[in-house]
Amino acid sequence: MSRRVRLGKQINGSFGVRVAQAGADAANVDGDSAYLTFNSDWTDLVELHQIGTVSYAASGVKRYDAGGAVQFLHGYGALYTSLGYRPFVEIRRYTTSNVIFDDYWEPAQTAGAVGEIFRDCFRAASPSSTDKIFYVVYKLPAPQQGNTF
Repeated sequence: MSRRVRLGKQINGSFGVRVAQAGADAANVDGDSAYLTFNSDWTDLVELHQIGTVSYAASGVKRYDAGGAVQFLHGYGALYTSLGYRPFVEIRRYTTSNVIFDDYWEPAQTAGAVGEIFRDCFRAASPSSTDKIFYVVYKLPAPQQGNTF
């Protein structure tokens, strides 16, 4: 019988969590084995594509309309090399008083703003032009909804 999850002391003496594929034993496979689906010792789970901070722009922030035509509007935004898919982008707004808003870009939030992510850029609207945003573009496909650009 295989033990798919091992939590606590591992066979190599370290402490952590390992999860193995069906039929593999998480307790006995090597830490870099292809049979592991998760190992808390791994330090590089998702590759980063780009990291940065941007300020508000009165114009020139790239986006696409529903038909795929390029537009340049106001807001926050950044360009990045296309990965061939829409990547997962983490966007966080921080104010001049160093307050970070993690959920600000969700339009369902009362004080939120709309964020748009495309294959080669993102744009986020905001009622404030004095804040900045910190963003991370991951080499990870985001769930696709709507357009494909």
